[in-house]
Amino acid sequence: MAKKHEGNILAGCLVWFTILVGMPWAIIKTGSIRDAFLLIFLLYVLAGIAYGVVVIIISGQEQAILGRHQTKARAQMKDELPALIDRHAATLERNLRTAIVKNDYGKVLSDDQEKKIVEFLDSVPLSFDWEQIETEAIEFTRRHLRDKRIRQKSQGVDFEDLPTDGIDFEFWVADVFRKFGWEANVTQSGGDQGLDIIVKRNGVSAGIQTKLYNSPVGNKAVQEAHAGANFYGLKRAAVLTNAGFTKSAKELAESTGVILMSHYDIPIAHELFPAR
Repeated sequence: MAKKHEGNILAGCLVWFTILVGMPWAIIKTGSIRDAFLLIFLLYVLAGIAYGVVVIIISGQEQAILGRHQTKARAQMKDELPALIDRHAATLERNLRTAIVKNDYGKVLSDDQEKKIVEFLDSVPLSFDWEQIETEAIEFTRRHLRDKRIRQKSQGVDFEDLPTDGIDFEFWVADVFRKFGWEANVTQSGGDQGLDIIVKRNGVSAGIQTKLYNSPVGNKAVQEAHAGANFYGLKRAAVLTNAGFTKSAKELAESTGVILMSHYDIPIAHELFPAR
């Protein structure tokens, strides 16, 4: 838009220069005002043609440069974006799910999924300007998440189809951990000491408290998971929920070292529970 405005200014200057400077010269040369006008008009047409040619050349060069930048950005997108999407898949899935608002009859009232993807792309560290290929980057993110869900369903895991009972959710979570290579044992109900599941893999063990909620989980669950890990002699504790966490829960988790998880995080639990 700015370049177009600059071009209009330049064209205006050319017109006034032709009138103010060229007219006296043309009158002297032709000796006639009528012939002078014809000469000025001819010069103005030629100048306009020259200006148009220059604009086309410059525009073509800019498009070529933009094309090279876009080609490079596409290659970098394919290299960098998949790992970032996988790392933030839990948050992305949750945000995309809540971005669609429906009424009581299932009609979609608003859909802000694209805004959530743009927020993600703006927030993660990328070495390229994703806005140069904005439409492609948004669609790439959607497609990668969709393909990820398809692969998980082929493994017998459907993160959208959760149990409706808290105890069933504990066993569902343990089963999903097993499908991703963990040994998972549900603790005895009523005597779990703050932990519902204990998982182990490659010498790494962690205690997990699960919460199937309709609203964000508070700091009580974090306190219980921390105490349970101490009781069982575990170095890692986590709270896993489908509903997100309150601000106070996040603050307490940071100070106690308790890991806050979504069920979407289970495939990358090995990154959340590093060996110590």
